[in-house]
Amino acid sequence: MKVTSANVADAARRMKWPSRLGSDDTAESEIAPRDTTARAVPPIDAAAFEAVVKMAVPPLQAVIDLLVEDARASRADVETLRLERDAAWADAAGLREKTTVTE
Repeated sequence: MKVTSANVADAARRMKWPSRLGSDDTAESEIAPRDTTARAVPPIDAAAFEAVVKMAVPPLQAVIDLLVEDARASRADVETLRLERDAAWADAAGLREKTTVTE
């Protein structure tokens, strides 16, 4: 679809964009200027911040402890699987040897 000035004007009317006349007496859409002022950062009360951090540490430590325990369990599972794999390989090698001997 080709964009024409008529299409743009229709869209502006449908969306009820405010308009103004430009230097050449054609309508221009008004664009609100952006607020570029820096936001003031409120001062931090060190004692309050320390209290909040101290309150946040125990729940986070509990999560860390659970993750560490899960990691240990996963390592144990991986080691068990490795041992089972090695045993299966040994069994397969023994079966291949028997097959070769009987042929």
